[in-house]
Amino acid sequence: EFRRVLFRSVEPRLIDELMGVYEVIASWNLATINVYWIRWIAEKLGIKTKIVLSSELPEHSTGTEALVQLVSSVGGDSYLSGIGGKNYLDESLFDDAGITLAYQKYTSPTTPPLSAVEYLLRQNPVF
Repeated sequence: EFRRVLFRSVEPRLIDELMGVYEVIASWNLATINVYWIRWIAEKLGIKTKIVLSSELPEHSTGTEALVQLVSSVGGDSYLSGIGGKNYLDESLFDDAGITLAYQKYTSPTTPPLSAVEYLLRQNPVF
């Protein structure tokens, strides 16, 4: 099902641009596709930050403790959460670890809202 949703909102003229990508990822699972798109978007935006998957790190606990451990294990000093995190994150664990916790309420800069992939393709459809 998610494979059909992948291109559902893409402008028809851009479908051809993405078909090669779709053929490559058609047999992958959703997690693998998400990692692919994150790396693709980072490359197109010139972001050089190393991407580390939590599965590549030592085992960790659960909940807020896991987030604190993940940030610490990569030498991070801050964590950006969606605004909903205020309802369940234990902020004191971040404070105790010396990690700055910030919340973001995201609003799309475009109308209608576009995914990062759609935005990049509309700006420069030769990617």
